Amino acid sequence: MSAMAFLQSLRSRGIAVRTDGVKIAAKPSTALTYSDHQSIAHHKGDIIAILQGVPSPLVLHSRLLGEVVHVVEEAFEGLPPPPAGSPVTYTRRDLELLEGSEPEKIRAAHILKRNFGGFCMEVNQ
Repeated sequence: MSAMAFLQSLRSRGIAVRTDGVKIAAKPSTALTYSDHQSIAHHKGDIIAILQGVPSPLVLHSRLLGEVVHVVEEAFEGLPPPPAGSPVTYTRRDLELLEGSEPEKIRAAHILKRNFGGFCMEVNQ
């Protein structure tokens, strides 16, 4: 279940959720199940972003890569490598630089982003 779907399920059960940007609070907290606590821990970053109005990434399934990737408008710091099992995140600039590349080069860039994070950069030869 996505973070947004999880928040909607909590709200449908009458549970209000808020954040201070670091911690997540739910009221009434006694209505949270063990599974809810696990989901909050699993989706913490996304829940905080949603509650603070930060745009969620665009989620795409890449036929070339055979997996889901996230696309964000921009990032001001180097993107970290994703946690194991999480989608790799690309900026729109990354996609512009990769557009028209050979499939093998795109796959190689994807493996590098998965293992090391970071951005794609234009290199002048």
